[in-house]
This record gives sequence, C-alpha cells and structure tokens, in this order.
Amino acid sequence: MYLVYGMNFISYYIGKIGIADLVLILLCFFSLYKISYIKIQKKDIYVFFFLFINFMVFIINVDEKYLAIDKFFFAYMKLIIYFMSYLIIPNYLSKDIKQFNKIIINSLNFICIYGLYQFIAHYLNIGLPYGLDTSMISYGIFRIRSIFREPSLFLFPVMMYLYLIVSGEKLSKKNHIIIISAFILSFSLTIYGLLFMGIFTVIAMKKLKLKYKSLVYVSIVIFSIVLYFSVPLVQNHIRNLIVLHPSSSTTRLVGGIIFALKTPYYGVGIGNLENYYNIKMNNVIIKLFTTGGAVNNIIAVIKIVSGYLGLFVFIWYLIKKYSKVCKDYLIILFVSFFTWGNFNSAGSFFFLIMLEILRINRKEKIKYEKCIGKCNNC
Repeated sequence: MYLVYGMNFISYYIGKIGIADLVLILLCFFSLYKISYIKIQKKDIYVFFFLFINFMVFIINVDEKYLAIDKFFFAYMKLIIYFMSYLIIPNYLSKDIKQFNKIIINSLNFICIYGLYQFIAHYLNIGLPYGLDTSMISYGIFRIRSIFREPSLFLFPVMMYLYLIVSGEKLSKKNHIIIISAFILSFSLTIYGLLFMGIFTVIAMKKLKLKYKSLVYVSIVIFSIVLYFSVPLVQNHIRNLIVLHPSSSTTRLVGGIIFALKTPYYGVGIGNLENYYNIKMNNVIIKLFTTGGAVNNIIAVIKIVSGYLGLFVFIWYLIKKYSKVCKDYLIILFVSFFTWGNFNSAGSFFFLIMLEILRINRKEKIKYEKCIGKCNNC
C-alpha cells in the first residue's frame, strides 16, 4: 500500500523510464500477489477494443514516413501496462480505503507544505529547496512548484484533493487552508480553473456538505489577497487567455484542437504525435497554435494518435462505466482532460485508478445499504 506514495514523483526519471511508471508496475504485481482474483466487468471489453484500435492504427500507418516503429511499440507497451494496472490495482487498494485515503492526505500535506516552504524560503533566503530558480519568477512573483517540474503539475494534487472531497473524506480546516494556499501560490490559471470547476461541480451535485462552506470562504479570502499583491502577473495570465502566441495557454488548448482536425481521421499512431507534427505540420499558422507538438488537451491527443473511433470508444467507456455511480468525479476528470495532454502517463492513469476505487467503494456501500434495508424489513 505504501508504494502509492511513489506515484507523486511524476517529474522524476531514470533514463527514459519514469519513477512513477516503475512504482505503478511494482504496485500492479504486488496487487496481483495480494488478491486472489481480479474483477473484470463486461464493460471493460472496451479497454481491449481501444488497445486493438491503436494497434490497427499502427498497421494502417506502417508505411508512413512519420511512423517510428520503435516509438510506437514503446508507447503501446506502456499503454497496455497502464490499462492493466488500472484494471488490477483498484481491486487491492479499495480493500482498505481508509489507509489509501490516509496516504493521499499525507501526500497532499507533504507536497503543499513543501511548496509553502519554497515560497517562504525564497523571500526570506532561509534555504534553497528543490525548484528554487529564476525560471519560476514571473513579474517579480515566485511561483512554487514543490516536487514537480513546473507549477502547472499541481494539477496532480488538485485531482487528489477533489477525489477526497467527492469521496466524503474528512479534512481539518488546517488541511484545507494549507492545501488551498499552496494551489493558489502556484499562480497557475490551469490550477485555478480546475479547482474552481471541481468545487463548483461538487456543489452543483449537492455533494459539498455544510462543513465545507468554511473551505469556500477561506479560499475566496486567500485568493483575493494573493491577487491583490500580484496584479501584473494575473493581468498577464488573463491577457494570455485571449492573445494567441506560443506561450499562451489558450494557444495550446485551441491549437491542439486545430492540430487534431488537421490529422487523419483514423489517427497517426501512439508515440508518433511529435513525429507527425514535425514532418507534416509545416503550415505557419499551425506552428503558431502549437508549441513543438505539445498539445495541452487529452481529448485532442487521443484523436490525433487513435483517431475518431479510438476517441469515441475511450469516452463512451468512461461514460458507460462511471456516469451512474461516479458522475461527480467523472465530470471533474473530463474537465482535467482540457488542462494537459500527457495521456499515456502514470499520472493520467492514477486519476483513472482513483475513479475506479471510488466506484468500487460506492458500489459496496450501495450493496451494504440494500442489505441493511432488507434486514430491517424482516
């Protein structure tokens, strides 16, 4: 179970292999060792269909100049491992949901407290923690990134935080203040947007209980103070939403959609997005809208590499499996798809693992309540 802590190190690599990838593989084998059977639902056939579609895309593109066979098989093997991990690991982790949630809370506290220390250390010169460099200063404001490569990767702890809220896990007011403060000090509109949409989704679906009102009020106060002291930075971020240039967030989002529309309807093959972009995308306008093929939009990425059929199967599978029991976190997950484009990664699939754990536990709770209801009627 403690291997889950290793999933936080999504920014660290040993050669080409991410530490989070290695942890995911170890966790998968450990889960197989601990559980006697794997629960595979009929709906999970879509996973294998999606994998089949991606292999057929490779067959279709095999003679194309942009297709690098070695890159395809490396990415395809990763995809298989990720999906197998998603199908296997939740069966083990969901057996002790309290311990799993405790690990998530501890991870959040460490990430956020370390990030706050970075902020204090920068202005008081009391230490030089990881990530303290001039590249993280915008308009005189230091942006914390904690253990991550860049501030926008706070998306990872934001998704863990929203998972805890929708699962009904109790957090102290001190926890909320520490976590929200760190998110705000990342000065990332991606993080602000996802956090706002996540909390709004929970409120709209009447999952946010009265005790969480203090969280909302505290967030608004801290957010207002921080904005007041960082007006130039905020103005620049807001301007970047409507001004299209290579460093603009909107450029990468909209550009990803344009890029996707310009690629073949059947896909270019997983692992070959950058190759296709460098060889085929010579149009100056397209190059304005995308930064070296880096598309911050998972929906666009799946369409580009797997085609319209692959995109449809993937989305249909998630809706089919989770819309009844986990609609709240599923909506949050879909919103997150428009904030980053690293689909074939341990981080992305850890979100799916949390979603599946949430589904299993809610199903068990429903069964338990039905059983209690029958006993009361006897």
